[in-house]
Amino acid sequence: ETQASTDGLRNPPPRFIYVDEPAILVSLDGEPRLRAVGDTGLDRVVNTPFPIAYDRAAKRYYFYGSSVWFSTTNLLKGRWSPVANPPAKVVKLFSDAGSADNSAQAPELSAEQLRRARIIVATEPTELISTDGKPALQPLVGSELLSVSNTDSDLFFDVPEQSWYIVVSGRW
Repeated sequence: ETQASTDGLRNPPPRFIYVDEPAILVSLDGEPRLRAVGDTGLDRVVNTPFPIAYDRAAKRYYFYGSSVWFSTTNLLKGRWSPVANPPAKVVKLFSDAGSADNSAQAPELSAEQLRRARIIVATEPTELISTDGKPALQPLVGSELLSVSNTDSDLFFDVPEQSWYIVVSGRW
């Protein structure tokens, strides 16, 4: 039997990762599961909604981040780098009719931020808090609460308590 967490739910709270650079969180449901894509020499990572393929001959993973291709040799621990010209067979895999709608995973980053984004791959429930540089604190009128303006997260700093707060899925 699974032990209940402190909020009465059977699922543990997610892990939180903070980085002070543009970043994209790529979530996998457990360890990566690859499935061959016909006779293309490619495998698709099937336990994620993100467009990720593995080129067996090149021994490289490719990820399409809405308008920029990234590549790495190690899916879970590798450093992802932007790729100007990914292999045509990889591009075709995600542009063919019937492929998953990749726009749902498009990060809310500018083109320049996307090119320098850090790709973080998680195999357990994880939330990413990413600021573009050190947190830029802005006062909220009539409050001792400061909001962080250089993030898409709902991130706040309580001055009297010297505590950070974030809203994730409607919860503090």
